[in-house]
Amino acid sequence: SKIAVEKLGKGSEYAMHSMGQELGMHSPKYYKNMGTTFAFDPTPGRHTTASLDFFVMGPIIKPNGLFEGITLPRKFKRPGDDRSEAEKLFTAIMQFTHSIGLCEFAYVFQKYPLLELIKAVVGCGSN
Repeated sequence: SKIAVEKLGKGSEYAMHSMGQELGMHSPKYYKNMGTTFAFDPTPGRHTTASLDFFVMGPIIKPNGLFEGITLPRKFKRPGDDRSEAEKLFTAIMQFTHSIGLCEFAYVFQKYPLLELIKAVVGCGSN
């Protein structure tokens, strides 16, 4: 890791990191969007941060969606613009989730009123 190399003082050319953060164990060779996460996410080394690949296995792919009022592009499972747009949207959802202290695993079990939560947290749309 970058921190270990700094402490040991040698071998920096072999350090595996993204923007100074150690990488998660999940490989972009299998989870294709992990490469995008490692390269561009604000918290790149965290394997649960934003990779759409993990959530296409769960309830997010149901026809009625996981988050009320938020829909992913129609062809988000295939490489291309729809996949990129879905990754961007999902990154925003996960960053918001983590920033307010929620556990993302709550999304696995039920639909979540995410838009109502956002409105409550930021104070918009209140009567």
